[in-house]
Amino acid sequence: MMNKVIVTENFDPLFWKSYSALWCNSTSRSPYQSPAILQYFTSYYKGHIISILLKKENKLYGAVILKESEGVYTFLSDLKTDVNFFTFHQSCTDDDLEFFFSGFLQIIRRKNWSVMLNNVPSWADYFPSLSKIVSKSNLFCQNISYSVSPLMEAENPAALIGFLDNSFKFRRLRSRLLNHLNGDFEILTDDTDLEEWTTEFCQTHIKKWGETSTRSSFLKKGRQQFLLDSMKAWCNDKVLTRFAIKSNGKRIAFSISLKSPESLIGHSTTYDPDYHKYSPGKVLLQPILKWSADNQFSKFDFGDGDENYKFQFATKNQVMNRIMISPKTNIAFILKTLLIKTVRNNRQAYEFYRKKIKNLIRFSL
Repeated sequence: MMNKVIVTENFDPLFWKSYSALWCNSTSRSPYQSPAILQYFTSYYKGHIISILLKKENKLYGAVILKESEGVYTFLSDLKTDVNFFTFHQSCTDDDLEFFFSGFLQIIRRKNWSVMLNNVPSWADYFPSLSKIVSKSNLFCQNISYSVSPLMEAENPAALIGFLDNSFKFRRLRSRLLNHLNGDFEILTDDTDLEEWTTEFCQTHIKKWGETSTRSSFLKKGRQQFLLDSMKAWCNDKVLTRFAIKSNGKRIAFSISLKSPESLIGHSTTYDPDYHKYSPGKVLLQPILKWSADNQFSKFDFGDGDENYKFQFATKNQVMNRIMISPKTNIAFILKTLLIKTVRNNRQAYEFYRKKIKNLIRFSL
């Protein structure tokens, strides 16, 4: 069987048809690499975009889409993601994976590119092949443990809800909120009321973060529209589920959650700070986990980040890596990489970056 790894800038309907078939038959079927969301990103992003593909007998068996900014290529899905997967057909062998990653690095060398792969899941089935090829490369390569995605995992779907039902403290919180606030839960799996729901989510997010150092990015109207368009795309691929708590008909807590084959991912949450004493963010976990169990998920992924509240419930800490690759002649990129590695390995320096610098950068985007 003839294999080849190619680069393309062509994102015509035929490409998306092939990519959709690949994604539907991939092991990850990550919502962050779903066809509709990536297609939206290719129309949204104004810079240079390329895709590196694995072809077997002219059929698509692997793909990654990258965007370029200031001479560095990163995942296109970095525009809105918790984790970035390469997309491979479920029939790919270890030899296929190593062939692709070898070709991937050869293209980087030939094109003289610098590449920063953010939030690469160490639990992906292809990660050992990627790590192996990167470690053998004569390019400058650094594979850094960079972030985490805490996971709540049960033996089976029915046991997932038990994490909360067995907690007297949580049952008391839930009862107090529902009874004192005349509260109920809302679960939406289609585009019902999507625009109003998104507007309320953004307004609540802005209110919650106020004038703190972590001001809401939704203060920018463009980010609100970007969120709405992203959720429309996820709806099209049937991976979006929205949860809310209502008090007397008013939404006071929200969760944007995304479906992957094995877990529901809590992508983004917020709540009205006026109801803080009722712990609406924690109480919202109840309908989320019940829905997950009812839909045969035994895992709930809290998404990117090591916020303290996640570890009150998580049973596993999934590590995500940042992989930096460039020619050895790109001194500026190499120095930046070594600085990132130094900061990430120094707890005090990293906490300063995470709490002060990172949020300033995020808000300026």
